[in-house]
Formats: sequence, structure tokens, C-alpha cells
Amino acid sequence: MRLLTPLGLIGLLGLVIWLVIYLLKPNYQNKYISSTYIWKLSLKYKKKNIPISKLRHILLLICQVLMICAAVFILANPVLVRPVEKTGPDKIIVLDASASMRSEFEGVTRYQRAVDEIRNLADNAIDQGGTITLVSADTESKLLLSDCTDKGTLGTVLDELRCSYGVADVDGAMDIAFEVLQDKQDAEVCFFTDTTYGNSGRVTVYNMSKVDKNKSNGEWNTAILDVRTSFSDGFYTFEVDVACYGKDQNVLLKGEVGKANGGEASMALPTAEVDCRDDETFTVIFTYNMSKHDDNTQFVILNENQKVFSYDYVRFYVDDTEGGSISTDNEFYVYGGTMPKVRIQYYSTKPNVFFRNIIIAIRDEWAKQHLMDIELKVIPEGGEPELSGYDVYIFEHKVPDRLPSDGVLFLLDPDKPANAGFSIKRRITITNPSDTDGEPLSVVNASHPIMKYIESSAIKVTEYTQVDESSLFDYDVLLNYQGNPVFFVKNTVDTKIAVMTFSINKSNMGISMFFPIMMNNALSYFFPQTFEKYDYAVNDEVTLNARGSSLEVTSADGEKQSYSEFPAKVTASAPGTYTVVQNLLGDKTLIENFYVRVDSSESNISRVEAVLDNPEYTPIVREWYDDLLLYLAIALFVLSIAEWLLHIKEGS
Repeated sequence: MRLLTPLGLIGLLGLVIWLVIYLLKPNYQNKYISSTYIWKLSLKYKKKNIPISKLRHILLLICQVLMICAAVFILANPVLVRPVEKTGPDKIIVLDASASMRSEFEGVTRYQRAVDEIRNLADNAIDQGGTITLVSADTESKLLLSDCTDKGTLGTVLDELRCSYGVADVDGAMDIAFEVLQDKQDAEVCFFTDTTYGNSGRVTVYNMSKVDKNKSNGEWNTAILDVRTSFSDGFYTFEVDVACYGKDQNVLLKGEVGKANGGEASMALPTAEVDCRDDETFTVIFTYNMSKHDDNTQFVILNENQKVFSYDYVRFYVDDTEGGSISTDNEFYVYGGTMPKVRIQYYSTKPNVFFRNIIIAIRDEWAKQHLMDIELKVIPEGGEPELSGYDVYIFEHKVPDRLPSDGVLFLLDPDKPANAGFSIKRRITITNPSDTDGEPLSVVNASHPIMKYIESSAIKVTEYTQVDESSLFDYDVLLNYQGNPVFFVKNTVDTKIAVMTFSINKSNMGISMFFPIMMNNALSYFFPQTFEKYDYAVNDEVTLNARGSSLEVTSADGEKQSYSEFPAKVTASAPGTYTVVQNLLGDKTLIENFYVRVDSSESNISRVEAVLDNPEYTPIVREWYDDLLLYLAIALFVLSIAEWLLHIKEGS
């Protein structure tokens, strides 16, 4: 009950006034009579009526108090508050579109079951005058329908929906649902998913999972969750994470090495039998050397014929009959076992051992990081350089009349430009340098990748070749000496050249730490890694760089896309192998692969979460009032009649 006019309770002060009047009212009067007989008779009569008089007096008091209270409550206007009845079965439906919803049981996926149940639920709601709001909990949550009352429109949207391979943005979907709920307080939020929640709050969860709690006759799934590689002592070690959800069973894990150890044939790895229990993750290590491990780890020791030092790919897989409800996580491809080869030719009229050692140091470091396989050929003094067949040509002092066109060119202290596209003016010797090592250079473009970690003032020269700055079309000037370009590069579709117009012997480069850094930066600039790693999760963004002018990416589902501006961004939306093909200088082709896997959390088809996120919102209370004034008026009238009757009896 609620009082609409609570100030009316001030009327209860009337009880105080009534009490004061009652206390001040005299209870008896002195009377003088002339007859003793009448007095005795009066006493006798009074004794007979005392009990009835007291009861009548008490009832009269009660009636008066109740009358005052009824009048006061009439002033306060009391009502009974009742909630508003729902006008229709409005539904806010959230559909889980994550990869685990692809789990199949008896020929039907969880996603298909969810869509079918949504159709039935929505049709019934629309038939009863309700509305349907549909939200997709995909990698990015989306509001698909709002206040829909047309079955045809709803059916079309459901037919066009597809289950993704990613992780559902459940929190984002719930935010959308509760935002809609602000304006539709009576709606029911329905979440169609395959995750079990201990506490779902206001949300009604429809669980599409068919996992048997007794692990006897329901959904189950074997998954290869992840594969990690390491390279030590010249050989690879593979760590494979395996799990079986919804069922306890022995899993046969197999491995296949493509083009093993530089050969053309494939090699089978020993089969590992993994006893998967209690939905736990087990790690199988394929290695040539056993080490300490925990209870959930087992080793497969490779013999001399099974050791792997290079590969085109390694495929780990379980048989389809052992894979269970989801097929996309039954295999895992590992790439990157063979480094891209870069052939470098170094030619100089006065071969520099220091320069050659720098290339060898870079080669060893890149091999250690598993970036590229550098093959260096040094043309002996008096020999003639080859003008084709290499990825990098380094010409020091003497430049051939016609430069190669199938590789990157490094021109160090060139005697002529040949067809490099710049003009030489003259040779300049710095007289009376302020320092015995020469005069310092100045940086022009500090943000260029080749100038990373380079302190230009520490590089000094005593002699250089002056070039015509106006001839440096498409060149980026990186270093100057008193306004004269001494180090510049060109990186276009058809030409990739770095030119240093001074000799190492006429500078402090031979003792400077910056020259090795500069050469490493230059090789990284002209030979960037196509992608950062060889495996990604679904919906990861892959950054692509190119050594050539363009590249083509073939996705796991066969779709091809070409790119000519770099770095390019590719979103890996489906699991499987992605192939990247790029055309290099000299009609060379580079083919590389990376693998995209389903997120390991999506392989757990029996996932349980404690709480489903329910965003805070302020409900709008809708109610109606049942007025009590009529009942109070009737009560006041009845009490008035009762009090009047009691007064009549008292006076009779």
C-alpha cells in the first residue's frame, strides 16, 4: 500500500484533541435527593446495568477512534500498488556465432539447432503480438533486427547468417541487448549459446550443447590446440598441445614432414598415443633429447633418421574418426622450416676483408634468428663479376658498364654511375680536416629505416665523389657532407639501389660500429620479412611486406587478393593455410605460407563459465493504483451509524 498524500496523516493530531476532550469530560455529578428509598432503589438499578454500560462505553470509544483514523486515511489517499501486466511477449535474442557452435551431433550443428529454435520462439512471440530484436554475438557484435514483427524478414536474416570461426564477443552483444532493454523493459533477453553459465542473471540461456555429463553418448571433440617449435644443436623440436573434450579416450597423434631435410619426399614422424582425460591439455614433445617434464607431458624420441633440420611444412593431425564434433582443429600445419635464400655477390678491385666479414656476421645472425639464408660469393681480385643470377650485387670502386637488373645493387665508392640514374661531377678531397679521421657527415632523413640506430656525426670522411643532386630522381638522400649527397637509395618497382659515394678506406667506417648496423638495416629494408610469424589465430590481422612490387594472397577458402601498397593488412577470417606469392626482380617468384588456427578456447565444447555478464541498467517501473477511498468512506459511514446507535442505547 502507498499513500499518495502522506501529509494527510497530520490529521492524526485529531486523536490527541479527542483524548484531551475525553479526559476533561466529567464522569459524574453530585445530586441531592429527598428520599432514602429512591436512593437505595437507584443504587440497586445501577448495579444491575454496570457491565453493559462499560461494554457500550468501550465500543463507543473504539468507534470514535476508528472514525478519526478513517477520516485521516481518506485525507492521505491510500492506494494498493500493482505491477503493469506485460502487453506482449517481446524478445531480445542474442545468437552465439563462435567457432564452437560448429560442433556437430547427429548431423546437426549447434548453430543450426540454435537458428531453428530461434525461428520457433520468434514465430510464437510474433503470433502473440510481440516484437523480435536480434543480436549476433560474432567476433564483432551486431544488431541485426530491431522490433521486427514480420516473420518473412526474420526468416531472410536467419537464412543469411553464417557461423564464424572466431571467438564470440559476448560482452559486446550483451551491452547491445541491455541497451535495447532500456526502452523495452518487459522484453525477455534470450541467449542461444553452447556455454554453461552458473549465474546468467536476467538473461534466459538456451544451451545448444549436447555434451553428455557422463561422457558416454554425447558430443565430444579432439583438438590440436597449438604447436611450438624450437631449433637447437642444428635440429628442430616440436611441442604439440592436445586435448579431448566431452570424452575420455586415447588419441593417436601423427606427424608428417614435407620436403624433410632438403629432400623432395615427405617423412612420417612416430605416432604418439595420448591418453586424454578430464578435459585437460596434454603436451607431446617430438625431440631428439628427453628432459624433465610434468604428468601431462610425454616425449616422442626421434632417432637419427627422424631428426629434422629443415622442412617445407610439418603437419600434425588425428584421424577423422577420432576428431569428434569439430573438424577444423583436427590438424595443425607448421611452416617456416626452410629460410628464404638470398644470394649475394661481392666484387671489388681491392677486396675488403672488413666488408666481407660484416656480411658473414649478418648471415650468421639472420640464420640464428631464422630470417634468411644468405649465400655469399666473393669475386677474387682480378676476376670478373657475374651480372645475373644473384639477389644482391655489391660493386666496390669499379662499376660494370651495364648494371644487373635482377637484384638489389650496392654501389660503394663508384667510379661511374653506369645506368643507375645519377650523374657524377668530380672527386673531392677534404683538405686540412679538423679531425684526423675526417669531417663528420650530417643526416638528411633520420626517419628512414636504413638510418635506424645510426649517429651520422660519428661517420667521418676525408674524400668523396660529388654527384649532381638534381639527377637523383626517385632517390632518397640519407647522408650529406656540407650539402652534398654522399649516401642515397632508390626503392622502386624496377630498381633497388643503395649508393655510398665514399670509400671505406677514406673514412672511419673500418672502425665504426655504425657501418655494420647500416648494412644490416639496408638488407632488412630491401629484404623485409613477408610476415612476422608463421601461425595466427582466426581474425588476427596479418601485416604483409613485399620484396617486389606486389604480392598475391590465397586464403584458406581459395579466395585470392592482390596488394601493391605496403605494409598491407590482411584479416585471416578462416582457418587453414594461406599462400603468399610475390614476383621479385628478374622474374623470380617467392612462395611462402602461414597457418591460421581456430582459437584454442573454441575447441572446448564443454566450456563452463561462472557468470554471464549483465550490464547495469535502471529499470523503469510501470504500475497502476487500486484506489481505497471508497472502502474507507464505507467504513466511515458504518462506524458513524454504529456510534449513533451506541449513543441512543446510552441515553435510553
